[in-house]
Amino acid sequence: MTPHATTVSTADHPRGGWTEFRTGVAYLLEHPTALPLVILAGIFAFLLAILMVTFIGYAMDTLGLRTGGVGYLVAAGGAGAAFGIGAFSKGRAWTQADWLPFAQLVVAAGALVALSQTTNVWLAAGILVVLGGGCVNGVDPHRCEAAGAGRGQAARCGFLPRAGC
Repeated sequence: MTPHATTVSTADHPRGGWTEFRTGVAYLLEHPTALPLVILAGIFAFLLAILMVTFIGYAMDTLGLRTGGVGYLVAAGGAGAAFGIGAFSKGRAWTQADWLPFAQLVVAAGALVALSQTTNVWLAAGILVVLGGGCVNGVDPHRCEAAGAGRGQAARCGFLPRAGC
């Protein structure tokens, strides 16, 4: 078995930026599950960056907040995400329902529309709590193991119930 890309001895291979980049690309090309996940993570990061730039402009121009107020709004979204993790990651039967991802998308779309229409800071904070909580989805590794997937593949089983299991 070939060693993992991060466990290769540095005595045999000189380290440098380009060498490590090539090692990482080689690792991604050898592992068919890792490459799509890295591409998906890059797309999500790009879209999230666009959303954050838009959100900061909305918070400062429309709501009239300064940097501290923007931080409180981001914290409200984080509090909602913490609530969502607690609600969706318990492995209850309704958290594994086929309709849940669609319902989460509808809630997120409704929250974004409501957020675009409000100029009240407190209402915007409440909407961000709902948005943060509605966009979280728990991964149940036990469900994936029961379906024959290992813990390393559990991420494929979290968002869409039929995606990888």
